[in-house]
Amino acid sequence: MTRPIWTKVQNMCLVFRGTYSWDEEITWLASHWRSNSFTDHLRRLVLAATVYHIWRFRNEVIFQSKPFVCSQLLKSII
Repeated sequence: MTRPIWTKVQNMCLVFRGTYSWDEEITWLASHWRSNSFTDHLRRLVLAATVYHIWRFRNEVIFQSKPFVCSQLLKSII
């Protein structure tokens, strides 16, 4: 469910580097943490925002019985 969202967010932010598992994304993030390139900074911000909003939306679905609407999630990330 979250992979298509992550792919769309990367494409919208022009930082697409491929679709990998979350474990691989975290490994990449850890290995590029100190990089000073603008693109790597942007990728880290996009990943952090995406993970936060997915977590927040899942909590709303689980604890508040709100429906999961992909388009709303994408709007909140971007």
